[in-house]
Amino acid sequence: MRRIGALLVAAATNAANTAIEGHPVEGRIKLPLKILQDGDLRTTEVTLNGGEHRAFTRPDGSFRFHDVAPGVYLLDVWSTEYLFSQFKLNLPEQAEEPIRALEYMYPGAAKRPAAYPVDLRPHVKLEYFDKRQQPGLHTLFKNPMLLMMAFTMCMVVFMPKLMDSLDPEERKRMEDQMANSSDPQKMLKGLFGMGDDEKSDSEEESRGKKKRK
Repeated sequence: MRRIGALLVAAATNAANTAIEGHPVEGRIKLPLKILQDGDLRTTEVTLNGGEHRAFTRPDGSFRFHDVAPGVYLLDVWSTEYLFSQFKLNLPEQAEEPIRALEYMYPGAAKRPAAYPVDLRPHVKLEYFDKRQQPGLHTLFKNPMLLMMAFTMCMVVFMPKLMDSLDPEERKRMEDQMANSSDPQKMLKGLFGMGDDEKSDSEEESRGKKKRK
């Protein structure tokens, strides 16, 4: 019985020794070379569970949390320049078990396994202001005043040629229409058919005068 008790105590001692109270959590922020050429990587804050644990990156982009208790944590990068994925870390209670990591590229995205220590790479560079458009042909053609001027110039150039190609009767009719359009009263009468009524009235009056004679 003493031997059995000793074995149980030894097993409990070994189990207590294998259990871990805190894990070091490590990772690194990696930027593309074209971004690193513009300047060194700035110090960036990295948090677990929204600020329960905080760490800051070193000049090489690496970071480390000390003595993090076993459990599930969400790792976020608080950067004002780049957009990073969110990682879920599962820290086991036993020292022999590995730390598992899942990546969420954006809120609501499908999870995918990630390697540990985590490598954080930015997806896009954050832009807070719209870039000012440089003047060019594409901006000139979007100007309504310029389009109106171009249309007027085309009419001035091509309208005489169009008039020359018309028949004399068509030309005379178009000239009459243009003359009427210059007079607002005539134009309104033409739109509402008042000119035809006046002509018919004048014709009836002339016919009545002829009959009286």
